[in-house]
Amino acid sequence: MICVSSISYVLGESRPITSIPELRDDAIGTKYLIDRGFRFYRHSDVEPWQLGVEAARKTLEMSQLFPSDIDHVVYASISSSPIIGDRGIGLFANHMSMLGTSITGICFGECTNAMLGL
Repeated sequence: MICVSSISYVLGESRPITSIPELRDDAIGTKYLIDRGFRFYRHSDVEPWQLGVEAARKTLEMSQLFPSDIDHVVYASISSSPIIGDRGIGLFANHMSMLGTSITGICFGECTNAMLGL
């Protein structure tokens, strides 16, 4: 059994939540988030699955493993694109050469709790 004990994060650029277009005219919503500690978010020009590929490659490199050494992947993301949608897991698997690897997808609210649990 191989257990990878390292997790790499690849996040976008940090930006204030006040720069989110949907919040620009919503003072109450913005205040609600800021009062609860949400002051910044991460912005990226690439899809979440692409960030996942970069993070997975870093993790494998740190662990000195190859994609073929992995039996199971937990793919956790709170982000999705209307264009990509649920295909992100498949795109991730294809770009990692892991089409035969078992992948569990965890999305949205489940993602944060799952990552904390790991």
